[in-house]
Amino acid sequence: MRLKELRLRQNLNQKDIAKYINKTTQAYSLYERGERDPDSATLILLADFFDVSLDYLLGRTDQSKPTIPPVEKASGDLPQEALDRIEEFKDLMRLKYGKNQ
Repeated sequence: MRLKELRLRQNLNQKDIAKYINKTTQAYSLYERGERDPDSATLILLADFFDVSLDYLLGRTDQSKPTIPPVEKASGDLPQEALDRIEEFKDLMRLKYGKNQ
């Protein structure tokens, strides 16, 4: 896991992170040293805290966040009707969440 690397990059101490995940500093230290594995809920908290993907946190990828191609690039083989529906859905989401085009 990349816990120590991520913590040091943000100039934090183990106590700060342990408090955030509601664990003791000793428990967090064990996670960092690889002597104990955090449960799935704790892994999610840690990934959210460091704003990285679980795969990155676990060392399964070197990409800190997944890249999802824009709809326009990923949908090149869809029929026009499907593309129109995607645009309608995007407009609906903009209205719902207050984002301007």
